Amino acid sequence: MKWRKEIDDRTARGALSWEIRAARTIHAWTVRVLATLDKPNPTCDFMAHALRIGDITLVGLGVEAFYQTGEEIRKRSPWKETFVLGYTNGTIMYLPRAEDYPEGGWKWPNTYALPDLLPQVYCQPALWHPDSEQEAVEAALRALNHLMD
Repeated sequence: MKWRKEIDDRTARGALSWEIRAARTIHAWTVRVLATLDKPNPTCDFMAHALRIGDITLVGLGVEAFYQTGEEIRKRSPWKETFVLGYTNGTIMYLPRAEDYPEGGWKWPNTYALPDLLPQVYCQPALWHPDSEQEAVEAALRALNHLMD
């Protein structure tokens, strides 16, 4: 694999540590992409966690979510006081809202920008599907409703 050789070459020539780390990150990402390509319908497991302390509830999302995503969860929560927390129990990746996807998706080189780099930054095989934010909201609401039992 190209990046495995690149790591060895950089190490052998005494490259700076960040150059070696960058090659290792890209290698790990490449391995995940190739493994994902072998799956017929790849998915990413997502969990929302909820905790109740008296009348206050906390719901944790393992993603970097938009403020508006948290507001939707808070407004639809069955609890009077709900606080939505991101980056909990690890972070899978940045979670864009459906309306933040350009029509037809992000395409290089026309709209190449930060969103195109997110899979590499978070070492994920691909970007989320546009419906993923709503699925995360529903998972959070299920966790909050479960506290009612």
